[in-house]
Amino acid sequence: MAAMPVLFDDDVFPEYHRFELRNPSVDPGGDGCGGQVNGILGAAEPGKLVVQTGKHTGDVPLRIERHEAEPPPEPVWTEVVEASFTSVEDEVAIDPNTAIRWGKGFFRVRMCAVHYHHEFDEEADEPERFLMQFWPAPPAPDRIIRQTSRYAASEHARAQATPPPLTP
Repeated sequence: MAAMPVLFDDDVFPEYHRFELRNPSVDPGGDGCGGQVNGILGAAEPGKLVVQTGKHTGDVPLRIERHEAEPPPEPVWTEVVEASFTSVEDEVAIDPNTAIRWGKGFFRVRMCAVHYHHEFDEEADEPERFLMQFWPAPPAPDRIIRQTSRYAASEHARAQATPPPLTP
């Protein structure tokens, strides 16, 4: 089996329970989840992924892996969702100072989280952390693979009640 490249393995800094990965030419903002089944990985707009975190503000660990085909899900993750992502440029910015070479085209993204909770809802002994795995794949509807927290359930319900974004 070929080794999968790790494109990023560091902390990100969510603000207001979210962080974005987006192509540099794409405007920030919005939650990206309108019209989706899942509410924790917004991918409704081309060139942008919006991750909803339990933590309001502060560092959370994120690892991003690129695969050539769909990897098997790992049981350690308590929240797992997938969505299709259309990358309109080769690079994806993680923050104003960090970008990774992701590639143009259609991808499937699996976002995994553990210790995912709203900081005022329930406290965890371990810090929240995230894994994003992506691989080339044609567009397909988003889906919830595993959901265990009340906070994720409320985010999913919010997304399902929100209309999709307007197309240009």
